[in-house]
Amino acid sequence: MKPAFLVLFSICICLLLVSVGCGGSSSSSSTTTTGTVSATKRAFLLNQFSSAVQIIDAQKDLIVGTPIPISQPQILVVMSNQKSLVYSGNTGGLSIIDNTTESTPGAFATLQAPTESIVVTPDARFAFAALPALGKIAVVDLSAAAGTTPTLIPGDPATIPGVRRLVMTKSGSMILAFSDTFNAVTYIDPANTSAILSVGGNSFDRPYTAVISSDDTKAYVLNCGKECGGTSAGIAVVDLSRKSVTSTVPLRAATAGIADANNLYVAGTDISANPPTGQLSVLPLSTLTPPLNPLPIGDGLHTTMGLGANNKLYIGARACTNSGGRCLWVYDISKSTASMITGNTNAPAFGDVQAITPIKNRTVVYIIQGGVIEVYDTATDLPQTNPTILTSGKVVDVKEVD
Repeated sequence: MKPAFLVLFSICICLLLVSVGCGGSSSSSSTTTTGTVSATKRAFLLNQFSSAVQIIDAQKDLIVGTPIPISQPQILVVMSNQKSLVYSGNTGGLSIIDNTTESTPGAFATLQAPTESIVVTPDARFAFAALPALGKIAVVDLSAAAGTTPTLIPGDPATIPGVRRLVMTKSGSMILAFSDTFNAVTYIDPANTSAILSVGGNSFDRPYTAVISSDDTKAYVLNCGKECGGTSAGIAVVDLSRKSVTSTVPLRAATAGIADANNLYVAGTDISANPPTGQLSVLPLSTLTPPLNPLPIGDGLHTTMGLGANNKLYIGARACTNSGGRCLWVYDISKSTASMITGNTNAPAFGDVQAITPIKNRTVVYIIQGGVIEVYDTATDLPQTNPTILTSGKVVDVKEVD
């Protein structure tokens, strides 16, 4: 938690700046702008308490400019055309922020059901949102007139049972869709949304998500296994041109993954252990040889990872009860060691981790834990003390836009 005087200071600032949307405003009107950006290197911060997207000077780690009012923003996708797509968890509305003017005309479309996963094509023409309650994926034309209803795929009566997570290839030529209880991966061609193919088989055991290879030829599908009510966790390597599994790698747990030039890093919780224990597996991309002894980390549902400066990999989880609420860990790639991040007196690093965002060309990483954003120094893995990003209320996501 922030010290009490900092929280009071933040609240006072919000009261003095009522016109900028502090204090939970649900306005969707556009903001007044000067036509110039607030900083040359920025990040957008989703503040649900203030119902606004706040602007961070990502060089100085300070809140700047005028917050952009969006009702309880929940998901932010930075697009290729100097714009950002924001989903409101309150209204289901989708808004486009013009990054160059730091403004939005308000919601232009509304999803038919809640979503937790949105991907946007590299040309910023279409967005796809998983709607688990409907078993459908919403296709949003980002250039359509305001009020246009998103198309739902697959067409009736077909569904993708409980579809919840989407992963897009780097080229945007394919989307992989994942469900909580469906032992299959569904492939969608964004250029031909009627071409939907669900592929199951013994190689998939509660497939949770995927890491796409750097050349877009392979998908490393993470099988959640026992942690998600299945049998065995591991990796299914998929040839994307054929949509077929070429090999499998057994692991003890797998719900989150990321790759660099040399290794594939996979995290999950081994619920067979007593008590259930988090596991970090480091696999060389050249062989995908699983480690004999995965590194122990905190338990919980691992959902986010980030590669930062100084050869640091940050790993975040939710509901890490056996770890005493310590859901944030760091793996030192150069030393092959994993350690718990405990923070400091002012930022004790407790609670669910919502976002991990390394800042390019700097040795800091923005981490949202327990609804609070902290700036961590990758050299020490400790929160910065000065400057600090002052916010009030609950923040849920942060993305670098410049």
